[in-house]
Amino acid sequence: MAEIENLDFNPQNYNLQNHCGLYNIDNPLIYKNIIETSLNTGINVIGFNEVAPDTEYEIPIDKMYPTQLENYINEISNLRKTYKNRAEILCGLTVTNFEPQKLSHYISLKNKIDFLALDIKSNDSNEKNINYPLIYAEQVTKAMDTGLFDYVMHPDSFMAYIDNIAPIDKDEYQKNSKKAIDKICNKAKELNIPLEFDYTNLVNVNQNDYESLKIPSKEFWTRAVEFKNPVIGGINTTDLNNIYYLRTLENNRENYIPDLKTEQSYIPSIYKDTTLPYEYYLTISVLNNIQKAFKNTKELPASQVLIEGITPYYNYYNTLIDKMSSIHSQGEENIIREKNLKMQSLIYEALLTATEKYKCTTFEQFEYVVPRLVVLKLSKINKIVKNKMSYDLMEYVNNLAIPNPENNSEKKEIEEPKKKQRKNNKGSSDFVLIVATIGITLVILVTITIIVFALAK
Repeated sequence: MAEIENLDFNPQNYNLQNHCGLYNIDNPLIYKNIIETSLNTGINVIGFNEVAPDTEYEIPIDKMYPTQLENYINEISNLRKTYKNRAEILCGLTVTNFEPQKLSHYISLKNKIDFLALDIKSNDSNEKNINYPLIYAEQVTKAMDTGLFDYVMHPDSFMAYIDNIAPIDKDEYQKNSKKAIDKICNKAKELNIPLEFDYTNLVNVNQNDYESLKIPSKEFWTRAVEFKNPVIGGINTTDLNNIYYLRTLENNRENYIPDLKTEQSYIPSIYKDTTLPYEYYLTISVLNNIQKAFKNTKELPASQVLIEGITPYYNYYNTLIDKMSSIHSQGEENIIREKNLKMQSLIYEALLTATEKYKCTTFEQFEYVVPRLVVLKLSKINKIVKNKMSYDLMEYVNNLAIPNPENNSEKKEIEEPKKKQRKNNKGSSDFVLIVATIGITLVILVTITIIVFALAK
């Protein structure tokens, strides 16, 4: 405990990796032990996080049963009331091995809890595959694109398997790892989704031996620093002693990767108030998929490709829903289909507005304007986000109305002769005016002279 008392940095006040374990979900004592131990070390934002159940039609493996979910949520709700003056108690779940066809299931889970974490697990075949880093990065970024996940747990986990790769293939694995790191960090930066630095592997490891660890990966987190990714810290509390180690490990991390800074305070629901709902990313995904599905898109106007592609795209999606009937009840299918039709209608309307009102012509313009129009139609969007999005959209579409600089040069060439002509015309007019003035003056002088001589006689 002496090490905890003498810290030369500001420690984090949260941990979202609190696990009771599959067989202790219904044991209140485990929860209370974690909370009390956390409070003793200055952690007052305490997130419980178990692996999310699958749909009721699947047999869970290392996951809670769907029937356990209600008890889990109720237990944490009761603890929140008990500790309301001492701590922020959060209820979370982790989705492993993201499957796009289960999107509605994930949405349903998210609506019942405080936060949803993403944790992509490998399998034995992947661990010896030189392309696994790329496969992992693709899964992670697709999941992040849904906008459902509050953060990504130990996103560097794929770096652990290089020793499983044949020596002849290690260089290729390293190259793929660098690509994967950049892809994940870039997507996390784009969507403002935190990456979690997992301290668990540092427990019981001498600080001098950190460099030999595969994870946490120094290469990954150094790159995350360069991308300026939001980073949170976490430690697995299945072993209660880990909570006490956290403070020392935070200090050690400062020496291991000096420039890596983690959020000192983090509550997912507050953090997400300034990010976008999943419908935004879903719309981008739809537009991209339509564009890829149509051949010869370069020969067709972007508006035609997208508007004509909406109906067949959603028909295809409905076909997938039919095929998934084995894992969804009829009621769930109807709900998914209804949401599907609503999104189709929103995107179609946004495409027409982007085409007719804002005069979008390229895929890049549609990709910027349409998702924002869709989200602005949603009543649930945060007011701050709505106002900022409206402002950004208006700025963008106003810029679309500015004439192309290349066209300005053509316009200038057309206008220049007119200016010269006006100048010449002006010169001619001035000459005529001078001549006329002189003539009139002479006539007046002659007239006056005649009158004077007549009076003299």
